[in-house]
Amino acid sequence: MLDVQRNRDNLSLEPRSFARALSYAHFVIGLVVTTLLFFHELWFVALAVLFWYLITIGLIAGMMNRVEWCRPLLGVLFIL
Repeated sequence: MLDVQRNRDNLSLEPRSFARALSYAHFVIGLVVTTLLFFHELWFVALAVLFWYLITIGLIAGMMNRVEWCRPLLGVLFIL
């Protein structure tokens, strides 16, 4: 019985790796977009995107620390 439990596949590994890949993509794309907007001297839009980006990073960090209200708020922000 213990061998069966030890050798079974970890079914929750794939959703975690997808969420991790999505978070890494968000970090990279957010920095690239903000940098390009600053280089094109679109100051107001660049600051708005940077503010949005920092809010989402804070919510991701809160969600990883198991703060319960961060998960629904992060979902709403990603839908927007």
